[in-house]
Amino acid sequence: MGLLVVVATLVMLVGMLGMPSSFYTMLRIVVCLAAVVGFVSARRAGLDHWGWVYGVIAVVYNPIAPVYLHSRGMWMIVNLIAIALLWNGMQATRRGVEER
Repeated sequence: MGLLVVVATLVMLVGMLGMPSSFYTMLRIVVCLAAVVGFVSARRAGLDHWGWVYGVIAVVYNPIAPVYLHSRGMWMIVNLIAIALLWNGMQATRRGVEER
């Protein structure tokens, strides 16, 4: 999961620079995939609250029924929050797995 979080983070940071719309479709796929993997990892570690956090991220970034915020500034804030949550969730999930 660590590599996927790194890739998702890099994609979201690059997305803040302003890219073509096809890039944002790829961004949604990568971040949604990272959130789904995080959801499964959190559930296996018994961390239901992190499962919910990852679920919300997956819904916001899903490429099938996209959420449109219509504001680049708002997406920058959402991206930064998602990055922080992905990293914190990954660390919490790792600790949860180690404790089991």
